[in-house]
Amino acid sequence: AFAGVPEAQHDLAAIYTAGHGGVDQDYKRAAFWFEQAADRGVANGAYNLGVLHHQGMGVKADIKQAIDWYLRAAALGHPEAQYNLGIAYIEGIG
Repeated sequence: AFAGVPEAQHDLAAIYTAGHGGVDQDYKRAAFWFEQAADRGVANGAYNLGVLHHQGMGVKADIKQAIDWYLRAAALGHPEAQYNLGIAYIEGIG
């Protein structure tokens, strides 16, 4: 992750999210690493960052930010992000 490998950055974020492997759960650190991965084209990183912003986990709850991250993930073909966007649009959000 520290060497800039996007998949490792995503996996480290997932470890912080779940608190596995002797690592304390830390959504703020997870958000940092998901963003690093997303900025390097990892769709699931962008989606997970959207979820964190949507739910206010490790970051301030911000639906606009969540929608922006879902849009990035959806553009990369992430089906759950596409679904979340569809639901948001049905509800008049975004």
